[in-house]
Amino acid sequence: MIDREDFPIRTPQQYMADSKRFLGSGDSSATPDEKKVESERIDRLFQKYIVAKENIDLKAMSLDEVLERFEAISLVEDEVAFEPDLKEDIGKDMACHHALEAVSNELMARGVEARRAVLKLYDHYNEQVRLNAAIASFAVAPEAARRVMEDLRSSVVAGVFFVTTMMLDDLNSGKWVPD
Repeated sequence: MIDREDFPIRTPQQYMADSKRFLGSGDSSATPDEKKVESERIDRLFQKYIVAKENIDLKAMSLDEVLERFEAISLVEDEVAFEPDLKEDIGKDMACHHALEAVSNELMARGVEARRAVLKLYDHYNEQVRLNAAIASFAVAPEAARRVMEDLRSSVVAGVFFVTTMMLDDLNSGKWVPD
């Protein structure tokens, strides 16, 4: 179960301010102690939602549980973007990617209706969750997924903006064919 207090809701302005603070740009950069606290917080989330659930049996989970797992991984992936240590960020990001891929494969194995269930995440407060939901459900709801991705193309969240732009460009050029 997701502890909502683990994942603060950020406005776009707060997201930009936090990005600048923790990634070290501008006069309001976080102190080394603040960066250490943030890194420890992200590591705690990573351990709790990714590492501790690494060997979870997705097949034994209900569809709602699988969707909650999808959401939790996406939320951690978003938090990892604030990791002050780039080396840690890359490893954690890859682990999130692999965990999300396993959940997406489980949803595909469960069929079209399970993949359509992801559409309920299109209205999520977190842009990373919405992006991952659009990607995971594109093959079964292409028009709706494209609308979500087009909306996210104007994101202030750098990772969401870049991935969305790349995915839409690849889709339009035929390089990405959703399965």
